[in-house]
Amino acid sequence: MRGQERLGAGAVHQSWPVIDAENNTPEPPGSDSEGLRRALRRRFIVALLLAGLGAFVASGFARSPRAQAGAAPGAVSRAAVPVASGHVPIAVVGSFDGPPGAIPTVSVRIGNGPPARVVLDTGSSGVWIQARYLPRGVPVTGFTNTSQWGDGNVTHETLTTATLSVGGVTTTRPVPVAVVHSIGCQAIIACAPWAGSANGAVGILGISPLGNGISPSPLLALPAPYSASWRISLHGHGGALQLGVPDPTHPLATLRIPTPVVPGTTTLQPAPSTVPASEFNGAAATACWQLGRRPTTTCLPTLFDTGSANTGGYTASGFGGGAAPALRPGVRISVRQTPASPPFWRFTSGTAMSRNIVQTPGGPPAYMIAGIPAFYAFAITFDASHNALLLASPSATR
Repeated sequence: MRGQERLGAGAVHQSWPVIDAENNTPEPPGSDSEGLRRALRRRFIVALLLAGLGAFVASGFARSPRAQAGAAPGAVSRAAVPVASGHVPIAVVGSFDGPPGAIPTVSVRIGNGPPARVVLDTGSSGVWIQARYLPRGVPVTGFTNTSQWGDGNVTHETLTTATLSVGGVTTTRPVPVAVVHSIGCQAIIACAPWAGSANGAVGILGISPLGNGISPSPLLALPAPYSASWRISLHGHGGALQLGVPDPTHPLATLRIPTPVVPGTTTLQPAPSTVPASEFNGAAATACWQLGRRPTTTCLPTLFDTGSANTGGYTASGFGGGAAPALRPGVRISVRQTPASPPFWRFTSGTAMSRNIVQTPGGPPAYMIAGIPAFYAFAITFDASHNALLLASPSATR
């Protein structure tokens, strides 16, 4: 997830049954049912057949900030971009037992290059790829840029444009691509290797619908109907990104995103190096949080972010590289659309990364991040036509 984005507010009340995450949590790694149902996690590999195109070698990609950066091309995993269908398999890598947590990855193609495995990040927007993996024939401009990330990393890049293929669907026009030449760390934050260069990582696909990075979501540049909406759900070691899906018939929650979505563009625009926290995450929608037995419910901008391993509250100064302390285990948490509506999500804080750790700020929170655990509890649809996030039971969307 990026460290500079724009905050929004707003919610629409809609009362539906509640999901209790205590009884609807993903089975831990190693569980037979989840392991058989979805793709392997630590070996991040999905091998698919391309009709009429054959198989291509893809670079395995994880968002593990502790793994060795810059894996050799021969050391990465293999994957294939599926035939145009709008269905994109997700391979979850990382660890539930500790850092970096569960990391969703997908296979994409830049220009006419081979498939490359990248982190799927709903907290940033744009395409980042390590320079060594930029396909031949894609020119690199002299336009330089620096991006700061929520985990404390800083990437130094040049910008270019190229078409992007995902789920076998190709953008109708070139989209901005940040070619990462070097990676550093913010001086005030201790950070591990950048997600886009760890465990065979080659880059990041940021699909936040707004311009929270170098461009709006590249998915907005796909042809209709694939650009109109997309849905993410995770199950154990795998999951799916579905493009052009209809809204769920009976969502558990419908959260409005107040900032209008702008169409995909080929304009190169450097990401701002600093943005006030009050402007953080324009793709955030207001949700109302209640911790423990406190009678009050606090409504805050809430970003549903696949790039964050945990859920937590953050102050106006930001997240501090993931170093925020954790809430003690056993605290019941409820999330509502409005203070008066019934909760659509309930869970109890614990010590399992990417499942129930809740990070707490050093002061009153300015915003909330619902990280990877939310994408296990729900199938989350972003409807670009109506600027809305719709959360549904995973079983109701299969």
